[in-house]
Amino acid sequence: MSYFCRNSGGSEFPVWAKNVIVVNHLLIVLNSSLNFAIYCKDLVFRQTVRKVYGAIFKKKGASSSFAGGGGGGGEQRRAGNVS
Repeated sequence: MSYFCRNSGGSEFPVWAKNVIVVNHLLIVLNSSLNFAIYCKDLVFRQTVRKVYGAIFKKKGASSSFAGGGGGGGEQRRAGNVS
């Protein structure tokens, strides 16, 4: 876009356009954050996330404390501590 502006003899973006871009980026970040917070209220979503990420971390050989927090539950069930 700046290539076009240099060749046409025009100046940079107008101030209002830069402000719209900043507001747009802020709204995108807020939307993403709020969507995650809203989804985390959903029990099925939380269980699915724990199950998926628990399986990923177990495959990589990382500690299973993340999955053992109530998601995968494999370690807790074997130990008899079902929550």
